[in-house]
Amino acid sequence: MIVVSMIVKDSLTRVGEEVFEKVLDSTLQIPYGSFVLVSDGADGTEGFVKKWCEGHGKELVVARSNLYGHERPTRATARQTAVDLFLSNFSDEWLMFIDDDAVLNEGWWKWVAENKALEDPQVGRCGG
Repeated sequence: MIVVSMIVKDSLTRVGEEVFEKVLDSTLQIPYGSFVLVSDGADGTEGFVKKWCEGHGKELVVARSNLYGHERPTRATARQTAVDLFLSNFSDEWLMFIDDDAVLNEGWWKWVAENKALEDPQVGRCGG
């Protein structure tokens, strides 16, 4: 039903291994089996996520940003790359982005499920 995605550039260096692992661990409350990582850095973040996914039974798809005509990767190209990977590799209904420094509150997903937040027609809607 859900694929979790993260766009990163040297997250281990920027937020630190301890915080980054807490972020990843906090996603375990979400019912997902696949993780899309778009990594444009070079500090070992990709390897860290690979090891974490292997240890938690999560399928991992990793890529660098497609440039879409830009000279260098940007947050926009990374995000679009994740969307493209999701659309071409998965049949799941939802792609959820999580920031590399956002630890989800314990019980957050339970609240989402109990309140049927994903069924709200305003959630996931594109445009205004």
